[in-house]
Amino acid sequence: MKKLLSICLFLFISGFVFGQFYKTSSSYLKENVTPKNLVSDLKTNNKPQLESGQKQTTYIDRSFIGKSNDALSIPGSERRSVSYDEKTHIVLYTYPADPDSYPEALSSGSIVSAYRDVEEMYDDNGDWETHISANPDPSLHHLAFPSAVLYNPQESTNIDNVYMVFSGSDYVNGSWENNYFGSSKIDNTENHITYIPMESENDWVRSDMTVVNDEVYIFGQDFENIGVYGVNQTLKHYKGTTEDPTNGFDWEINTLTPNWLVNETDGYAYALYTTNAAWNKDGSIGYIWMIGVTNESSSYGVYQPQVYYTTDGGNSWNYIELNLEDNEVLVEYLPPWEDENGNQGSVRPSFLTQDRTYPGAVDVLGRLHLFSNVYGSTTGDVENPEEGNWVHEDRLGGTIFDFVIEPEGLDKVYFVDHLLTKCIADTAFGDIGWTHRLQTTKTPAENGIYAVWNDQYNSEDGYLNFPDIYSWGYLWCYDWEGIYYTVNHTAGTIYTGYYFYPSLGEYVIWESSYEVFIPITSSVSPQEWENNDSSIPISHSFVVGVTTSDCINAIPETNPHGTILYVSQNQPNPVKAKTSITINTDVIAPVEIEIRNILGQTISSLNAGILYHEMTVELDLSNENAGIYFYTVIVGEQKITKKMLVE
Repeated sequence: MKKLLSICLFLFISGFVFGQFYKTSSSYLKENVTPKNLVSDLKTNNKPQLESGQKQTTYIDRSFIGKSNDALSIPGSERRSVSYDEKTHIVLYTYPADPDSYPEALSSGSIVSAYRDVEEMYDDNGDWETHISANPDPSLHHLAFPSAVLYNPQESTNIDNVYMVFSGSDYVNGSWENNYFGSSKIDNTENHITYIPMESENDWVRSDMTVVNDEVYIFGQDFENIGVYGVNQTLKHYKGTTEDPTNGFDWEINTLTPNWLVNETDGYAYALYTTNAAWNKDGSIGYIWMIGVTNESSSYGVYQPQVYYTTDGGNSWNYIELNLEDNEVLVEYLPPWEDENGNQGSVRPSFLTQDRTYPGAVDVLGRLHLFSNVYGSTTGDVENPEEGNWVHEDRLGGTIFDFVIEPEGLDKVYFVDHLLTKCIADTAFGDIGWTHRLQTTKTPAENGIYAVWNDQYNSEDGYLNFPDIYSWGYLWCYDWEGIYYTVNHTAGTIYTGYYFYPSLGEYVIWESSYEVFIPITSSVSPQEWENNDSSIPISHSFVVGVTTSDCINAIPETNPHGTILYVSQNQPNPVKAKTSITINTDVIAPVEIEIRNILGQTISSLNAGILYHEMTVELDLSNENAGIYFYTVIVGEQKITKKMLVE
């Protein structure tokens, strides 16, 4: 019974979303180099070979962290298990213990904290430092699904002054009984843990843990069961404060219950069960949301985000009315509903998707970027969902958008990507599946917001069987807004198709002037996947080398008006011989590319041909000396310059 409950819980909380393959000359592995025979390649230390003309997009490797007791211990994508501290340059990953790997752990309900210096990891020196940060008597407590953050209120560069704060849910004697909140110094001293009894079996603390103005926030929800449904879904904000972290943290709870639309016959609310939240770094504004239909929003006829904002640290919340009907961007990608005669109506995006992941981040302007994959439209009656066009069949898992929201309402919508596969909700790995695990991260300056997810290019059956890591970015650079297009970071690497269950840190890692690193982990190794048994110990690894563009590379030489030109950061970067860029605009026009050295001398010019909205161009720098170079893309009267590094 315990395992059945855990399986149901895991499927309920997991989340996962994906996007379009980045069409570069480094496209994909040849057919005989697939995830199906990768395990044998790894055993013989043979790296998959690419076809002639193909090039690996970047250097990607794994840094082994540790093991959990089984795959059911992997947290959902709404939890934050990864944290990065920019002052000490350490990355933290927190997970339930595998007692065979950690003899000091009393059970699989003990919590492991692992950390490592980023520079050492990228130099491949040393192992992760691991501690059992919570080790309760298993007859009293079984700690599950931890979230964790690094707490460094003094902004010390000394690792000895850094704390970790963690939280999750406690399984006691066959049922979920408590939410737990713990803290300790990074060296595993000054340990504290607090148990707060759940108000019901649905009272979960689990989402978007963060540090805001020296306070630790985490979010959750509660609801009352109505058969297999629920009512009175309540959003919860847990706030941890301390005068001295050596004495632990005190926790208070703020709650919010929207005016949900209720089914008149069966009495359940039209609402999902996960609370999400996001804050800007200085705490001046925060947002909290849940997906559902309220009495106020019922006229739109679909499940959509019910969003609130606060300017007083979560003591009070204000409702944001969102009208997404017939938004000009959504209309381009989603079909309208149709009546029985085929007459088209309006476009109303439905957020009731199989993935059920709705992450967000707040940018430097105080706006919420809420990401979701959405499906087609409905005629407006959630009690009769068979009416109207809900799923566009050639879109499989839906279409990802960035919904930019401010206190006054919807600001704008950005198209992110189409999902190429459907998620697997049941038996892909042992007796569990996975979703696309859409998540967000951002720059410490909050001018770069990135969506990260899993997807698979060219799935034979249309399902996400062998996931890779994809990302898309929004950049705000000195009053100029731009888009960094979708990139498949792991195509052509030795672990292609084996990036299961990724977890993402809230902030990127700034390690150079031309790119940022995404702090991301992956669980389940190729060998464990081949064993196909989710009940045995599984591995966690940090994915080294996942990089994306920053604002330095996004500033155009001229501020475009009207039609906007987008140019991606070159991949790979640094360049050893050849590299590729993607160019996108709304017009059809000739493209010129100039490459200059650091002295401003033009070393090559290229007429790239006619741009039909989007094109990918390969640049050859095999004859150039190592150093910094600049490439300028010119389309009509518009041009954008970006920096690249040649090794």
